[in-house]
Amino acid sequence: MHDLTFLSFNPDLQDVVSYHGRKSSYNLVEVLMHHKSLSLQGAMNLSGNMIKDAFASFCTLEHTLLESLDPKPILRWTWRTAPEEPPKPLLVESVKTYIQTLKDCIAGTIHWVYETELFFGTKGGEIRMFGWVFTDQSPALVG
Repeated sequence: MHDLTFLSFNPDLQDVVSYHGRKSSYNLVEVLMHHKSLSLQGAMNLSGNMIKDAFASFCTLEHTLLESLDPKPILRWTWRTAPEEPPKPLLVESVKTYIQTLKDCIAGTIHWVYETELFFGTKGGEIRMFGWVFTDQSPALVG
């Protein structure tokens, strides 16, 4: 799974709360319901787990990449092996800046979902604080 997949998954999970029943097939939860024959709650649970897994993967990749940019000296047992050249400082700083920018984008998107009235109306702060989202099982009226 690509490192930023969960950036697009997260709004989909909140989107289903606002738009479930309006026949939106461009939503992760709706796709999971259709292709895996899941209930709404099952699809929301699976999408939540997919978000957690993708985020964990991102954190692992970040750690691995940053570790590779700061190599630790190792004992070499081969004769006359040239030491590896450490990464250039400009490259290291560029990669760190890029990773921080991705993290800021992720955080910004998650905050935006709760702060805009698009997904939760005026209850975004409440939902963020308690972490519970209840879906309306009745279909929405399309006008």
